[in-house]
Amino acid sequence: MFLARQAVLDLLEQREIVINPFKGEKLGILSYNLSLAKEVVNPQTGEVIPLIDFQLLPNQFVLANTQEYLILSTKVAGFVTGRSSLARLGVLTTFDSHLVEPSFEGSLTLAIKNLSNKPVLLREGLELVQISFLIIQGREETVIKKKKDYQAQAKVVESQLCRELTDG
Repeated sequence: MFLARQAVLDLLEQREIVINPFKGEKLGILSYNLSLAKEVVNPQTGEVIPLIDFQLLPNQFVLANTQEYLILSTKVAGFVTGRSSLARLGVLTTFDSHLVEPSFEGSLTLAIKNLSNKPVLLREGLELVQISFLIIQGREETVIKKKKDYQAQAKVVESQLCRELTDG
């Protein structure tokens, strides 16, 4: 069950959810809008590109972090969706992972692709995706707080799949 605005505010006050920075006007009835940080990364070249009037070209793919740093307790999960305004321009933002697991800590890394035939302007602070929150039913103590590849990230972290394949 998705949490409504007041339930999210209660969990923020209890520190079961932390959003830093938090801006009340970005919290809607069922979700919180997350904004682009100040740069994107081209995963093919590793080039870091500042988001100063950046044109995402047709068929271009980049990774970017959210400005917001999230901390979820063991009893809260998040679900990320793209904003329909951007989808209508042909920008796909959530074809990677929609689920933010309990005990997550860090900025979210977004996989962004322009599917249209026109460039799309991306700027720092653009509200690109939204996160909704859910309470985990059952025994949340079974959620183990362990260091994962993408925990506590403040910058874009590229795929760790190759390392997983060679370590296992």
